[in-house]
Amino acid sequence: NHLVSVSVFHWFTASGGQVSGPWQPVEGRTNWTGTTNFWISQIKEMMAADVDMLYVHLIPSSEQQRINLFQALGQLRSQGWNVPKVAPFLDPMITWNGQPLVDVSTAAGKDTFVGQYIRFFNQYYSVNQDADADDYLARISGRVVLDTWHVKFNLTNLTSLTRADVESRLQAAFVPSHPVFTNGIRMVTTALNDPTLSFADEKVPQFEITTYYYPVQWQGLMSAQLKGGYWDQNIRNPGSFLARNGGRPYTNAWGLANNVRASLRRVYLESWNEYDEGSGM
Repeated sequence: NHLVSVSVFHWFTASGGQVSGPWQPVEGRTNWTGTTNFWISQIKEMMAADVDMLYVHLIPSSEQQRINLFQALGQLRSQGWNVPKVAPFLDPMITWNGQPLVDVSTAAGKDTFVGQYIRFFNQYYSVNQDADADDYLARISGRVVLDTWHVKFNLTNLTSLTRADVESRLQAAFVPSHPVFTNGIRMVTTALNDPTLSFADEKVPQFEITTYYYPVQWQGLMSAQLKGGYWDQNIRNPGSFLARNGGRPYTNAWGLANNVRASLRRVYLESWNEYDEGSGM
């Protein structure tokens, strides 16, 4: 009914991946190793922050670091921790950067699109093989949550991609071993840059606007993006800057969210650890 989610990035090794962030982590950037032990500590911090759901970045690189994150979730669950639920956050702009547009009016294009999510769940199940693994995939009203960033730049014929196209392919890949997929999907997309998927169930501002608090109403569901800060002038010219000011704007953003808590159903934190752009919590 009320969910706090956060986007989580995994492109980190001690000296690789994102290394030019303007705000340094307390433990030092070299300690962001991308290993399973690193993710265990990060997940515990996210639990301490009362995060319910992780939108885990989905791109065709840094794959092992993503698997390490999944393994860390599994290890904590085996110790009795009630870890946050997990959903894929597909990044089409990185996934198909410099490639021909994916034509989702064709069977091949539909396979290509849904194949990204299939890879994500296969990686999750490769290190979460216990009987409770399905229960820790993010679900709303029993439906598995999928998220995507902008689809309009790298996909073509968007209106030809249907909910049934996605659901049938996921079911073919995972049912009957994982009956959680029989109930269908809950599709989350960007909110401020149309066109997006016609069968979107939720629209949430995601890396679309530089402000501390931004609510959006979509099909009777109110979602709000909260930012602690933003500073990407190290990688873009002129770039943008949203001051942290000791956390006061972030506290105020939560105040705005709590003021409308009777109608606000989703709080999306942007982000847990986007390092180069300085939005990490």
